[in-house]
Amino acid sequence: MMSASLLVTLGCSFLVSELTDAIQCLKKQEFALVLVHLAVTIYFGMLYAVLSGLLFSMLIFIVDYVSHSGVVQSATSELKRSTVVRTNEE
Repeated sequence: MMSASLLVTLGCSFLVSELTDAIQCLKKQEFALVLVHLAVTIYFGMLYAVLSGLLFSMLIFIVDYVSHSGVVQSATSELKRSTVVRTNEE
């Protein structure tokens, strides 16, 4: 009984320390995914947690991908001129 309570205490302290570290380095969406994944694991089990994690990860990827423009850089010939000096024959 004593070892079980020690294991639960250490597990909870480890979980809290990891969550406080994660909130500092993850975006809000990603941290929400961690909390949802944790809650689904507790209430429904690992299989549903993995499936929901995949689903929410795909959703976050789609939202991030749609928010970026497909054009990274645009340039015209007016902005970039040649610096080579050519003769009239060329």
